[in-house]
Amino acid sequence: MAFMFGGNNYEHVQVTKIRCMGRTELRMSLDEAFVKEIPKPVLPYMSGAARAAFRDILDYEKPVANGSTNDILRFAQVRGHYAHPADWIPTFKGDNRFPAIYRPMVNWLAENGHIPFFEGVVLTEENFDHFSQRVRMQAFRNMLIKDRLAACDFLLSIAPKKSAQARYDLLNELDPGGNGMYPSDVPVHRHFLNDRSKKVRDLAERKLEIVSGMETEEDHAKAIAHYFSIGESGVLSVSSDFRDALVGGHVWGTNLDVLADVLGTSSMDMVTNVRLEDFTGNVFTLFPRTRDVEAKKCLAKRLADAGMECPTSLVPYIQSEDWENALRVTFKSEFPSTVFDFLGEKAGTLALSLVKQIKHYPKLTRSVTEELESGKLPINKSYDALRLLAFVANKDAAKALIQEALSAGMADDNPRLTMLKLNIAL
Repeated sequence: MAFMFGGNNYEHVQVTKIRCMGRTELRMSLDEAFVKEIPKPVLPYMSGAARAAFRDILDYEKPVANGSTNDILRFAQVRGHYAHPADWIPTFKGDNRFPAIYRPMVNWLAENGHIPFFEGVVLTEENFDHFSQRVRMQAFRNMLIKDRLAACDFLLSIAPKKSAQARYDLLNELDPGGNGMYPSDVPVHRHFLNDRSKKVRDLAERKLEIVSGMETEEDHAKAIAHYFSIGESGVLSVSSDFRDALVGGHVWGTNLDVLADVLGTSSMDMVTNVRLEDFTGNVFTLFPRTRDVEAKKCLAKRLADAGMECPTSLVPYIQSEDWENALRVTFKSEFPSTVFDFLGEKAGTLALSLVKQIKHYPKLTRSVTEELESGKLPINKSYDALRLLAFVANKDAAKALIQEALSAGMADDNPRLTMLKLNIAL
């Protein structure tokens, strides 16, 4: 079946209409025969059993955006598999929130005319003019989020070859809010003060005026230094006012190393001596951002020993002897993805004894009973214990969880078991 979009005929794209929350969304896939013509992915496709389980998940969960399938695809990737394009491809009416291993396929499909250029396609010099103005800006915004310095380099290299409007649009995207730009953006704006277009020059000038006096990481560090004090014993205290959201622009405009220099100390001393009761809000955001690897390890250990949440960026620096303590902290979280995000490449490896310690586990049998009594499936599927535990359990644990649900009275064909069945099939 050919699919029409914006007046174009995309003959190899299959569309399933999804009605969810009062809206009609589109789930997309490719003709089975056409899949043979696209470049091979870096991982093997899911097996037949896994493909069937994956399709069952899509039918039950009715994901309405690419981000809705992201965790499922990440789990499959950790287990060493790639979703078969005849079952699913990123919808080009959606966002760019899908694993990076699918981007080569998406770019190839767009560049060969099989799907339109949408924000999930990686913006390059070669495909720049194929994007609409609005979508190009979205794609550039995604570049900034992924690697801001690389995106700025891309802007500087592409600018001389493009129109004044294109330069204006992309330069205008260098605006994270708060103080108007990051220090790394300042040299880029200064470059455009000499642009051949007055419109672009004026934009650069206006934005530089906004950040006048706050142009470097040191400027931002000096703006927040008074919130910190070092006692005679070396203990680092943080003012309660540092939690103020208005401070956030300065926090993101600097890093711990620069702040330590301004305070006349070191990043290691700061992470060693900060009171852990202060490790929240802007402190939680700022302190992991140091180039000192030993300081990262020290901070991760202190948090693990204290039974406190470790920022995801610090997880790679947790030492093996502290890893399980840090993991157990995540078991207490109310949020469904906390344990999964912490595990990363170790997702789907927890034995049943550990799964049973996760806060959501006791809800499993209770939710089955509630469903039997009400005759209704859970409204918020992401908080369903049967689903979220499936992302962290190993295969033996997944089988045991299914058996628990069945023993509580659930039917084997209940769609709530679909994620656990995918776990076992992968």
